[in-house]
Formats: sequence, C-alpha cells, structure tokens
Amino acid sequence: MSSQTVDVMTTNDNLDERLRELCAAVLGIDTDVLTDSSSPETLGDWTSIRHLSLIAAVEEEFSIHFSVPEINSSQRFSELRRIVVGRLAQRT
Repeated sequence: MSSQTVDVMTTNDNLDERLRELCAAVLGIDTDVLTDSSSPETLGDWTSIRHLSLIAAVEEEFSIHFSVPEINSSQRFSELRRIVVGRLAQRT
C-alpha cells in the first residue's frame, strides 16, 4: 500500500469521525447509534429543524456549501458523507 493510499484512508477516516461526532452532537444522540443508514425515518431525533441545523453545522465545520437539492437528498448519513467528500474533493 502506497503512502498516498494510506493518507487518503486516514483523511477519510478522520472526516468520517468528525462528521459522526458533529451529527451526533447536533442530533443529540450517541455516535454509536449513528450508522450509514441513519435517517429521519430511523432516528426520531432527526427532525426537519435539526436537519437544517445539521446542514448549517456541516457547512461551517467543513467550509462548504450545500445546494438545495443536496440539502433535500442528504437525509441519510451515508449520503451526507458522500456530499461532504465530493465538496471537499472539488477544492483540491
């Protein structure tokens, strides 16, 4: 495994950890509860108001901006992560 591959994996792991901690804090849940399939349908604490707070917190934490379609489609943790990774990749 090349050092570049290890750096990318470490960066992705760090991003995932930061995003999980941020989501858990905004949603008022333990990070252990959050899975890739977590969504408003699976977590009662993930309300529409908290979703908007989550988007604002993610935008601030990662210095990115979500489009309206991305805000609407990011209602699953795995999709939220995909959008964040994509936005960060655009900056490099």
